Amino acid sequence: MSTLEYVITVGIGSPAVTQTMTIDTGSDVSWVQCKPCSQCRSQANPLFDPSSSSTYSPFSCSSAACAQVSQDGQGNGCSGSQCQYIVTYGDQSSTAGTYSSDTLALGSITVRNFQFGCSQSNSGLLLTQQTAGLMGLGGGAESLVSQTAGTLGRAFSYCLPPNPGSRGFLTLGAPTSTSGFVTTPMYRNRGALTFYAVRLQAIRVGGRQLN
Repeated sequence: MSTLEYVITVGIGSPAVTQTMTIDTGSDVSWVQCKPCSQCRSQANPLFDPSSSSTYSPFSCSSAACAQVSQDGQGNGCSGSQCQYIVTYGDQSSTAGTYSSDTLALGSITVRNFQFGCSQSNSGLLLTQQTAGLMGLGGGAESLVSQTAGTLGRAFSYCLPPNPGSRGFLTLGAPTSTSGFVTTPMYRNRGALTFYAVRLQAIRVGGRQLN
């Protein structure tokens, strides 16, 4: 796939449809392009067709999930009785569509009633990628990390591949033993729960600490 982004391959729906998604630790709402789509980019995988999935369900405008996504500033009103979402990124590109749920297959893990955006319109640099969508790994309520916290714990790790010919990994949940690991406390900003922060103690270059 021709992309400079880091991606994962998942299955969405029943039966599962393979979708290759960009991973993003700086946003919460996950989404894939869906049929019908008024403004979608070309992608390596077939467009996800919600009508072909027996477990797909759009959220109603009165649902708790719709209230949450609206509370977090990513609601976009209603279309009929279906909840709509919109996410605008720092480069002003955006995605919009129906906020929904379906079964997510992620390696050996199955996440039922996974909440995600069924995107019918994208703009900006999002139209230049070949991926099917984006997997949000931020700290907000809509992210994959938060949705799996009850069963896997609010932890994840990943290894980024050094070149296009190699593979990394994404692991949800913390290991039972932290032997051999070096850890540091992480901090949260109540006004920006999406983002993760650490306390910087020092910067050293060639063994010399910068002032």
